[in-house]
Amino acid sequence: MLLNMVSTSCVPAVSSTEKVAPKIPIMARPYSLHDVRLLAGPFKNAMRLNGKYLLDLEPDRLLHNFRKLAGLKPKGKAYTGWEKDSISGHTLGHYLSACALHYASTGSRKHLKRVEYVLTELRQCQQANGNGFVFGFPRGKEVFQELIKGDIRAKAFDLNGCWVPLYNLHKTFAGLHDAYTLCDKKLALTISRDLGDFLIGVFEKLSKKQMQKMLNAEQGGINESLADLYRLTGEKRYLDTAERIYHEKVLDPLSKKKDILPGLHGNTQIPKVIGCARLFELTGAPKYHAIADFFWDTVVDHHTYVNGGNGDNEYFGRPDKRANRLGCTTETCNTYNMLRLTRFLYAWNPDARYFDYFETALYNHILSSQNPETGMTVYKNYLSMPARKNFCTPFSSFWCCTGSGIENHAKYGESIYWRDDESLYVNLFIPSVLKDRRRGLTVRMETGFPFTDKVELKITCDEPRTVTLKLRYPKWADKGMSVGVNGRNVKFNAKPGSYVAVRRKWKTGDVVSAVTPMSLRYQAMPDMANRVAFFCGPILLCAPLQTREDMPVLISEADKLMDKIRPVGGRALDFRTDGLARPCDITLTPHYGTYKSLYTVYMDVFTKDAWARKQARYAAEQQRLEELCERTCDDMRIGEMQPERDHKLKSSGESYVGRYLDRPFRDARNGGFFSFDMKVDPDKPVDLVCTWRADRTRVFDILVSGKKIATVNTDKLPGDQFSDLLLPIDPVLTRGRKKVRVRFQGVEGSHVACLFGCKTIVRKETK
Repeated sequence: MLLNMVSTSCVPAVSSTEKVAPKIPIMARPYSLHDVRLLAGPFKNAMRLNGKYLLDLEPDRLLHNFRKLAGLKPKGKAYTGWEKDSISGHTLGHYLSACALHYASTGSRKHLKRVEYVLTELRQCQQANGNGFVFGFPRGKEVFQELIKGDIRAKAFDLNGCWVPLYNLHKTFAGLHDAYTLCDKKLALTISRDLGDFLIGVFEKLSKKQMQKMLNAEQGGINESLADLYRLTGEKRYLDTAERIYHEKVLDPLSKKKDILPGLHGNTQIPKVIGCARLFELTGAPKYHAIADFFWDTVVDHHTYVNGGNGDNEYFGRPDKRANRLGCTTETCNTYNMLRLTRFLYAWNPDARYFDYFETALYNHILSSQNPETGMTVYKNYLSMPARKNFCTPFSSFWCCTGSGIENHAKYGESIYWRDDESLYVNLFIPSVLKDRRRGLTVRMETGFPFTDKVELKITCDEPRTVTLKLRYPKWADKGMSVGVNGRNVKFNAKPGSYVAVRRKWKTGDVVSAVTPMSLRYQAMPDMANRVAFFCGPILLCAPLQTREDMPVLISEADKLMDKIRPVGGRALDFRTDGLARPCDITLTPHYGTYKSLYTVYMDVFTKDAWARKQARYAAEQQRLEELCERTCDDMRIGEMQPERDHKLKSSGESYVGRYLDRPFRDARNGGFFSFDMKVDPDKPVDLVCTWRADRTRVFDILVSGKKIATVNTDKLPGDQFSDLLLPIDPVLTRGRKKVRVRFQGVEGSHVACLFGCKTIVRKETK
């Protein structure tokens, strides 16, 4: 019997660790990570590297601040990077989750021992604190004492002078819950309950108005944390508190299907929506479902780039407007959380469209975020033109995406296979082995996908078993899909974006084969039809580049574009243009496998006439740059080590370097400064030219030789592009001198905006 429909039966409601049954039908559940083992392929390699890195990290160093702030002697020196900032401690929650996930995915006892050790240490810290609180960020005790008194000072990423303490605690809760559910460590639930009781004691002192004020600061998924405590314990006080952690300003409009996302920080919103998804399961309240459903549709359909990620410089923009938002795109944490939200929605309604998105994001963002040689991960900056993946360092970064990254690569087996009462779903073509213990059934998936288009499922049964096997028929499969059982073709009426369902009594030795040919295609920007990216099947391609000057454009009529791209012989998923690209032809290769060089994903397509006009504008700009070069006294490449040394750079403790659009920058935070020497002409008037890209309000002074020449408010600078600010220098400050000292100083605690370049130039004579 052949079926092409999704079953309406639901699966058992409560797992062994859950005390509360969902109030809604759960139509499909994923198999436990304990039941899935990866076979050789890029995902297993990613998991192997990640597992090694987890063992390279020292728990005592991650626990340094937990012990210190509990009045205990630290056993290891604190790591640097973000772990030395006021968000310190956030990595430990991720680490606990990652070790638990890796243990469940591989059975590694070494990782289980790390879980056990961290739990023991956290309990000691909690008992030393004496009130259930356990934390690793500075001013933790003071912050929550102030909240209890009603003293609430909330900014986007700051609560009472501390960098996102509730977000930080959410990571701790998540790690504890993973240790409990995946490793059966009851101590984890004990720690979580006591921490939850501490938070209840804080929040119960706050009025509704005070709660809303507090929630203006990023809080991660702390609502999910308390909801999960209710799910795992059955104690309703946790649910009551979780429902109070409801940020009305954002969630109410979403419940009414209003897209209020433009201008909002992406990863501040996604975790709180995940919390709403959990609350929908536990309460059945329709508003929670409306929030989760509308948010997912809006983000995926109107705010998502070709790699499955969203946001530029961590913020949502206007819907369907992405062509001019190709800076530091697609923060990895955002996609980590969007995949978590996708799993909730799929469980309620196992529609293949959710895994069309999931597959895109998994290959082209999550797998792509890891260096396949070192295991290090990327924060953001994937899609600029051109881009370069900037990987974290092993022991001195600890970004938010380092934390979510060590979880991402520990759990690739979690969504390959799903089940309901009658069916076994195959949603991802990742080589793996599934043990369906309930049915006495083993499925071994052998495939070289995506380098081959064939998948084989080999069945082993304790005894013959009737099950509906549902193979996802990908939306990208425009050349069709063929399915066979034991060498005989299966007839079906399913279409791309659905499932091919085969129901039969399976026995040991049965083999299911599926062939899904992949074709080369392109996808245009919704707001710029001639800016395109290329795919082969679900795999996003990119063009590796030697230098920024190699950035290609494609010269073709739209309907002839694909005629000039051909496969590279013997290299699956590699293609080469033939007379299509300028300044030279390019190779297209999988984005997830490109990690050493500059590259571009998006490319602009011009007709011959349009390109001729574009070249004329390029020539005019080149002439302007040459004229500027002739007038330049000094060019400070800020953010680079040697130029900063050469210019004798000095800075406050809160001045940092980074990269955006593959361009280095330096900033200064919380009223800090940086300064350096610049050459000038001793005989002619000189101007200072500073290059900025403003993303938030910054107010700061610029001083030359101790005299203020300007106060800059970045609200007056264009925010979506680089801008040069020309500032005249009083000739008195340069006359007879070969150098001056330039200082950038935050005003009244404000940051100094990211400076991308600084020149001194001879003032242009006016006629």
